[in-house]
Amino acid sequence: MFVDAFLRMRNAQDHEVTAVMKAQFMSFWDGLVTDQSCTVIVMGATNRPADLDQAILRRMPTRFNIGLPDTKQRLKILRLILSKEPVAEEVDYNFLAESTAYFSGSDLRELCRNASLYRVRDFNQSTSLRLPEEDDFHDALRPITMVDLTISIEKIKESKFPSASGFYSSM
Repeated sequence: MFVDAFLRMRNAQDHEVTAVMKAQFMSFWDGLVTDQSCTVIVMGATNRPADLDQAILRRMPTRFNIGLPDTKQRLKILRLILSKEPVAEEVDYNFLAESTAYFSGSDLRELCRNASLYRVRDFNQSTSLRLPEEDDFHDALRPITMVDLTISIEKIKESKFPSASGFYSSM
């Protein structure tokens, strides 16, 4: 369960229905009774543990911090994400993995999604000036290039890391 979507800190702006649902969820959780031979595991995941309601955190007796992937893990993640996409032969996966320090798995997925959109934009621009023929839709998108991925890395870094003013910008 992704706990930050539903179990974030309660505040005065919460809708009444949301507040009731949270209270009922915690009530059910407290009333969870099982026999000794039954094991119930409640798992949650979040990138924002500071945003979770303290009442929820008290009900989760064990927490695990999963760190960011290292270079080898990022390399494997990038290869997996791009495995079903047409990728130009020039793409240097090792360079990409080294250039994406402090990127999470979801950041890498967003990087690849964004890079893929550049080729869709190019296709749209090239076909907007003429009427498409039936054959245009078969393998019409060019492969994802190193330029696409490099531009995407910089775009993600701009939104992920501090700007020149010292403030973090949001994604």
